[in-house]
Amino acid sequence: MRIGVIGGGAAGMTAAIFAAKYGGDVTILEHTGRIGKKILSTGNGKCNFTNHKLSKDDYNGNHPSFTESVLVKFGRQAAVDFFESCGMLTVSKRDGYYYPYTGQAATVLNILRYQLERLGVTIVTDAYITDVRKNKKGTFLVRTKETEFSFDKMILACGGNAAPSTGSDGSGYALARAFGHNIEKPLPVLTYLKSRDVSLKELAGVRVSAKLSLYVDGKLSQQEEGELQLNKENISGIPVFQLSHTAIKALDKHRKVEVRTDFLPDIDEKPLFEKIEHLKEMYAMLPVSEILSGMLHKKVCGAVLHRSKIRFEKAMGQLSKREIEQIVSCVKEFRFEISGFPGFEAAQATMGGVDTKEIDKNMMSKLVDGLYFAGEIVDIDGRCGGYNLQWAWSSGYVAGCHSINGEVTCYESISAK
Repeated sequence: MRIGVIGGGAAGMTAAIFAAKYGGDVTILEHTGRIGKKILSTGNGKCNFTNHKLSKDDYNGNHPSFTESVLVKFGRQAAVDFFESCGMLTVSKRDGYYYPYTGQAATVLNILRYQLERLGVTIVTDAYITDVRKNKKGTFLVRTKETEFSFDKMILACGGNAAPSTGSDGSGYALARAFGHNIEKPLPVLTYLKSRDVSLKELAGVRVSAKLSLYVDGKLSQQEEGELQLNKENISGIPVFQLSHTAIKALDKHRKVEVRTDFLPDIDEKPLFEKIEHLKEMYAMLPVSEILSGMLHKKVCGAVLHRSKIRFEKAMGQLSKREIEQIVSCVKEFRFEISGFPGFEAAQATMGGVDTKEIDKNMMSKLVDGLYFAGEIVDIDGRCGGYNLQWAWSSGYVAGCHSINGEVTCYESISAK
């Protein structure tokens, strides 16, 4: 059985490994000069390859429940077992993130490369595809600038648009369309959010723990907590990345998007008010800016006072009840109106892609027999924290296995005969 895998990223390599393991004659066609380049940049070069917490609720898309039947066949433990059975030690951090023990993304890529070589997978790089079609005999014909290939089954694992410098240029969408598939609009995700708020100029460079509440057209949509990074023209950090799918989708539809920031999420409004009143009595003669800086980052303290229209040098003892209420309100709900989002070059992943209504639970096309999809090309994107790589492993495993066996069982060790 000749299997063609278009795309040599995480999903494509996984699909090729399992198709080859079960007897397929597998060829990877990669349009860049090397396979797996994007893996090297994941997890800040450390490759957070899965997460202890894993469910369909960690994924987005028009039909996120689509992931459930795929993840159950190759979930978090399967990913850990697979890499460890191939010789890679792994470690789980307190936040549930899994990494290679070496702390190097190159370790993950090398393990995949070793398996491809061990299983005899043919790898063709710089293979820019100019045409794909399926003939009357049921054979897939793939033409590149250099030659033509024929396959009995074909797996599209071309990735999305995110991080184009690694080769993700969205070219796979045209191939999917050539077979009649619909593409949900691709947009960047897991990225920062732009804001024109003037307070960001004084907040630039701040990193603080905060709770973020995303409001779309004035209604609470999502909440996240973690380290917030504030820059001159944007807000960033993992909690912002987690909000980015909902925020960017709303912005693309020209809806009003706002992020309300709680700079002291561990203290409720009433106790905070009482705390400031107590400090008012204790430090009646000292400037409010100096006293509040004992609770807040100095730049955050300044932004709160500016927004509350309270002078920095004003004595604590001169604060009115109304002014304390304003301070509390700003600390607990500092608002940033979101004005836009960056391009794909600043995104870690892509939302949108091949419509999952047109793909069955085995990752095979419902429109074209023998055509499969895996990874980011599909309209599924996960949260920050290893979920997108897990989707690549899971969907690649299911597509690769089914292309040979016609069925998919739960994962067994790669070394099993």
